[in-house]
Amino acid sequence: MRSLLFICLVAVFASVQAMTVYETLVNHTSTFPDLVKYLNDPAHVALKTLLNDTNQITTIFAPQTFDNTTTIGDFNYLLHNNTLVSGFSAGQLVSTFYNSTTGGFPQQAKFSDNTTLQGATIGNHYAADNGVVYVADKALSIPSETNLDIINKTAATTNALIKKANLTDALAGTFSVFAPTDDAWSNDTRAVIKYLQGAYAGADLANALKDHVVTPLYYKYINGNATVKTLADRDVTITVTPSAATFGTGKISSADNLANNGDSFLIDTVQTGSVFFSAGKYLSTLSDYSNFYKALVKQAFFADYLDGTKQATFLAPSNDKLKTDNVSLDVLQYHVLPGTINLNVSGYYPTTLSLASLGNKSQPIMATHSDDGRIKVGNEEETAHAVQVGDSEIATAGGALYTIDDVLEIPEDDVSEIIADEFEEFNELVKLLPDNSTFKKKLAGSDFTIFAPTDDVVQSIPKPYRNILTNPNDTSFLEIALNYHGTDGTMFAEDLKNNSVLTMFDARHVTISRMGSVVTLDGEVSDANVVEANMLSTNGVVHGLDNILVPSTFVIDAMELIEVGLGAHTFTDLLNTSGLLNDTTYNLTKGGYVYFVPTDDAFDNLKDKDVITTNDTEELMDLLMDHISADARLFTKGLVNETCYDTLNKNGTLCAYCDKNYENWYVTLNKTDIDVDIDAPEPEGKNTSTNLMGYSTLSVPKVSYVYSLDGVLGEKEKKKNKGLGSTEIGLIVAGCIVAVLLAGAAVGGAVWYYRKNSNKDHYTEIAGGV
Repeated sequence: MRSLLFICLVAVFASVQAMTVYETLVNHTSTFPDLVKYLNDPAHVALKTLLNDTNQITTIFAPQTFDNTTTIGDFNYLLHNNTLVSGFSAGQLVSTFYNSTTGGFPQQAKFSDNTTLQGATIGNHYAADNGVVYVADKALSIPSETNLDIINKTAATTNALIKKANLTDALAGTFSVFAPTDDAWSNDTRAVIKYLQGAYAGADLANALKDHVVTPLYYKYINGNATVKTLADRDVTITVTPSAATFGTGKISSADNLANNGDSFLIDTVQTGSVFFSAGKYLSTLSDYSNFYKALVKQAFFADYLDGTKQATFLAPSNDKLKTDNVSLDVLQYHVLPGTINLNVSGYYPTTLSLASLGNKSQPIMATHSDDGRIKVGNEEETAHAVQVGDSEIATAGGALYTIDDVLEIPEDDVSEIIADEFEEFNELVKLLPDNSTFKKKLAGSDFTIFAPTDDVVQSIPKPYRNILTNPNDTSFLEIALNYHGTDGTMFAEDLKNNSVLTMFDARHVTISRMGSVVTLDGEVSDANVVEANMLSTNGVVHGLDNILVPSTFVIDAMELIEVGLGAHTFTDLLNTSGLLNDTTYNLTKGGYVYFVPTDDAFDNLKDKDVITTNDTEELMDLLMDHISADARLFTKGLVNETCYDTLNKNGTLCAYCDKNYENWYVTLNKTDIDVDIDAPEPEGKNTSTNLMGYSTLSVPKVSYVYSLDGVLGEKEKKKNKGLGSTEIGLIVAGCIVAVLLAGAAVGGAVWYYRKNSNKDHYTEIAGGV
């Protein structure tokens, strides 16, 4: 019996709990007679179905008295549907009110008695299976104004911008709007605020305004912090404390201004979190640079750079310098750099200007600093001063903006003109090449790199080597040398990577060594450092070097060095005449010898020409071998002061010494007492007090060295071995007689002069005594 009673009670309890909102209203028909009658009208079956749907949680503020003339739209204002069924969206106003306080379960919400809501007093409530029914003494009043009506009166600037952004229709729905006050717009000095009110904000303005709109809420019922999603799909935090309330970064100054489609609030700060404020957008706010911005806008190329899709660094000339917005694309591209560039760091930076003549590489700009610390940008010929602006506001979006005091000029000179202007000595060598040479053909083309030795370097080329390079009868050496100073492709300094290998015009190779900013070209025979980088042109780039690059194909043998380099034709002629040059015993052409070569003048000034005109080839060969040595010490240390070396024929020694100031070198042959000046270069790092290296042959199996002498060794030795003729003896005797007579006359004159002066002194002395 007790079990049966328990089952019945459970069934009764379950039946009570199982009532829907509609069934609850019907169960209390006496309380809601007008409303129940309204719901049972077939015309309102949709609403009845909603209140009976156990899958929809619904809260209704049910009026005890109800005017049957109330439309379905008005009645929706009494409802809260947690999942917002289409057709009943007006209930959203109350919806968020309950969501905020109950965590999304409005049937658990509890109103205390006599709570006032929209002009009605809320009393008792009845729980239902799919919601809750609150008893209202009358229907809730519906505000007559929309959110936009209220905003127009309280925040006119925001309202005007809503219209400008074409958001009027979008905001006609039910929302809570947090409108910045007029002062919020006018007192905010940030460039982004100026941008949003300007002519180019477009979608950014719309998103910024949407960032002030959320689904309806009643902020007073938020306890502490709540995160809400804005219409721009961004999370914003609302904070409510007993003393203040904030929306994002803005303080709420006026709250819950109810409208018939939501409510509005006033805040003191414009929310800009949804605006991706790029350098290009910042540029649009600078009225003094408007021509540049307008010119960029005209070119579709810059769209992604301006809106921040691609980061860019802008170099903006003022309207005073750029007087029109009709500017060519290439000039504009030369003022826009891809990426975020810190021009405070000196260097070369690529622009968005790519040229086919540079292999579709960017034409870069140079950034340096003037004496007063200001940034200079441009190229070697034209520069402008740059000042960074807006860096704090655009840091998040990336990019950079610099204002400049002049329009940058794109380089107009080609590589040939750069060489002619900046490397005059090198250019003089280039002029000597035939027009059909590889090097000149390359200069007439595009997309290549020239490594040009500076004027000081070219001027320091020893004269013998310069003579070979500038020989008008043979330009092969010059072509070999110059072809090793160019490579195909535009290689800016940043392209010269450590351990990379360049293939030069002559197909020989140069290896790059890089330590920080120091770039070295390791050639096959010699190395050079880049001392002037990125000299910009229209068809390539030029780098200045501190040395000559020498390839292994630059082969100079001793005879070339002697005859063309030193111009010592007599010496080479004598080598041929004597047969020594082709003597297989010595193989002079194989290298490995040191030559002490008298100049042509030295041979011409010989008083006894028999030395070189003799038909005795053995005697001539002996003379020449006195000027040649194969002593190994000469190849390891060069000439050492006060040191002697074997001659080629082993019949004598060549001794070298310096004067006391170590300024002049001399060589003497031990067969004679003749001293002969040496004209030879002092290599870098060598001290003339210890040694001296001669002119070296290049890239031969065995190196040879050549010294230039101002006299012929062994000339006096040859004279000593010859007898004196009768004429020479007669002249000597006559000379001796004359010398004796002159000596006697000199002695007699001296005696007379002495006596005369002695008597004069005596007489003067006596006269003085009287």
